[in-house]
Amino acid sequence: MHWNRACAVLLDLGARRTAGLGLSLLGEQQLALDLYRKAIVVSPEDHRAYFQAAQVQRDMKDYQGAEAMLRKAAGLAPDDVNIKRQLGA
Repeated sequence: MHWNRACAVLLDLGARRTAGLGLSLLGEQQLALDLYRKAIVVSPEDHRAYFQAAQVQRDMKDYQGAEAMLRKAAGLAPDDVNIKRQLGA
């Protein structure tokens, strides 16, 4: 991947996560979840997108979906204390 493309992908990923957080705070959970899912497609190894998607799913009372996202995040970042806390570990 060329340097310019790599920078564009990282900026896009950060923008999606930031926009997702803003939408979630505004009560637009489905739109936020859609952005987090797109961030996951762009960078499937980024545990933060899975974690943030899980938070939205929890707020939407999709507990099974939230747990699945948290488990994926935990697999990518096994030492992250926030993920462990959410999983009750």
